[in-house]
Amino acid sequence: MNVLFTGLYGVPYSKRAADVRLNSFAKLFKKIGCDVTILNKINPKNRDITSTENSDYNIVEVKTLKLFYSIKLLLPLLSYISEIFAIFRLSSKKKIDLIHVYSGHFIDIIFYKLLSKLVSAKVVYQYVEFRTAKGMRGPYHKINNYLVDNYALKFVDGVINISTFLEDHVQKINKKLPTVKIPPICDFKYFKTVKKENESGDYLLFCGSTGYYDVIDLIINSYKTSDLGKNNIKLILILSGSLDRVEKEIENDDNIEVLSNLEYEKLVSFYKGAKALLIPLRDTIEDTARFPNKICEYFASESIIITTNYGEVKYYFEDSKNSFVSESFTVNDYAQKLNLVLSDEAVLSSIRKESMETGRKYFDNYSYEDKLKEFVAKTTNRSI
Repeated sequence: MNVLFTGLYGVPYSKRAADVRLNSFAKLFKKIGCDVTILNKINPKNRDITSTENSDYNIVEVKTLKLFYSIKLLLPLLSYISEIFAIFRLSSKKKIDLIHVYSGHFIDIIFYKLLSKLVSAKVVYQYVEFRTAKGMRGPYHKINNYLVDNYALKFVDGVINISTFLEDHVQKINKKLPTVKIPPICDFKYFKTVKKENESGDYLLFCGSTGYYDVIDLIINSYKTSDLGKNNIKLILILSGSLDRVEKEIENDDNIEVLSNLEYEKLVSFYKGAKALLIPLRDTIEDTARFPNKICEYFASESIIITTNYGEVKYYFEDSKNSFVSESFTVNDYAQKLNLVLSDEAVLSSIRKESMETGRKYFDNYSYEDKLKEFVAKTTNRSI
């Protein structure tokens, strides 16, 4: 079975959450016996990527399309044209059975569906967010998001969902479509190889985008309301995006530190050294549908996760057993859960142990081999 990953560029070398998920799925497809190729239609940062550069992963072969980068306005169009020829070349060498698409653009899904017909392949869509709930501005985004959530699912042959909400939505749109729900997954074995940043565990940590400022604001104010600062436990925010607003809010607070642009190994070392890892979800359709990819990394870090009881949380988290779960997205409630990291170490150790068991069961790459095999068989009408 030959699987082609496409839709994004820079995979798996960029620092996006998508790269972690796609790299994990490439490993998982490889594990169940598939040959995996990741196709980058745009060479990230003009890098000359070859399959040998990806030897550390030992699971994917990256085919890079060399384009005229000086013609920036034509780059997207040229990339589509070049990708057509690249897919035909790959298909001529070895038949492509599945085209795995990760994209938020409706035009991409139609494009790959048409190409799949020409190379006699099936299209699988990686569905990770309910785009119409994101509230994006501009006519393109509004129209595109509506088409993705309501019509794209009619043009694919199978869907990998990240949440129950999305799986239910797919069934409403296309009941006959093969689907499988797989939450955020990552390689737990890799996390074992990384040393902790800080053995003392004297900090809490949140990693995310400043695009979710209301989440960051809740965390900062909950931390300030809690007793942690008085107990010499700091708050570290590892953020992507514009930092101006956050830095202004924490100005003159020596207990809160902001970091960004960390290498992945360094990021994992910070995860592993934290006393607790923070991921409050909001009571919104957007957060009910999505499931942040860092969840699997948090579990793999053997730390304590502090979250809120919305969305997918209820399927995997149990308050004071494998995590601390606030019943609401409010400062007072969340601050109370933060204070629980001051509990007796025996209590915290028990929660960490339960957390790791939950992680291995639901969030490790290789927990879904049988489910993925069954899904692929239904989608292609062939067993692996």
